[in-house]
Amino acid sequence: MVTLNPTPDELVGQDNTELTDTEFSYTPNHDNDLKEKALAMLFFFHLYSIYDKYVDKTPEYILEHIDQDMDKLNVQVKDNVQKNLETYKNKVRKEQLKEFQLTPKIKKANLEVKPTAEVLEISLTTIHEQLRNDAKTKAKVWIDRNSNPKEFNLNPNFKRAVSRYNTAFNYATSTVTQKSDRTIKAFVYTEETLYNWVCFGKHPCGWCIDQSKYPPRKLEDIPYDHINGWCGVVPNKPEFSQDYIDTLKNEYQILI
Repeated sequence: MVTLNPTPDELVGQDNTELTDTEFSYTPNHDNDLKEKALAMLFFFHLYSIYDKYVDKTPEYILEHIDQDMDKLNVQVKDNVQKNLETYKNKVRKEQLKEFQLTPKIKKANLEVKPTAEVLEISLTTIHEQLRNDAKTKAKVWIDRNSNPKEFNLNPNFKRAVSRYNTAFNYATSTVTQKSDRTIKAFVYTEETLYNWVCFGKHPCGWCIDQSKYPPRKLEDIPYDHINGWCGVVPNKPEFSQDYIDTLKNEYQILI
């Protein structure tokens, strides 16, 4: 994720409105999706813990502690991102597999979350680095300008970190969900199956509408939906693969 230049407010200004723990919250791609929220909230909690520690501290205190706290936050990300994203994937796939009478015990059509976990880890640590650098800069500016330390706070900086956290988790959850769906469909249907882009949402954007006008395409030729999108792919003329048929017959005693 690209690091943005600090706004004047984030550099020298202040926001006297105290942030609460409820503001350190994740807004899921899909309303009230508890799977998404469960993945994100551990990381939001760690971020809030640092904010709560700094809420009434001086610029000098920030400069003394920010490096250690950001390093600790990055370790927590590194230790938890992949395993938590794996848990999220398993919950999503349980529902997706049910559509095709498959259970999570199936070893085929699995999805490796490591690439997406790496993106999420880099995104979060980048956010932390921006927060670290902007906080140190703001503290030094405050000291340099001989500003009133009682008026110093990092509210604008943490507000932006929360916003960027939401973007990072929107990306990760959407990507895993879409990849999982396509991996399962690639197993269920034949390699020759072509797919249509379908706009499932009530108000699709122009780009999605354009995608739906394409003739049926191979799965690998269809781009992914937006990170907060509702659209998806469906087979044009569904034809089950022999591997899928054999799996139902041999492992689940189901005939189709």
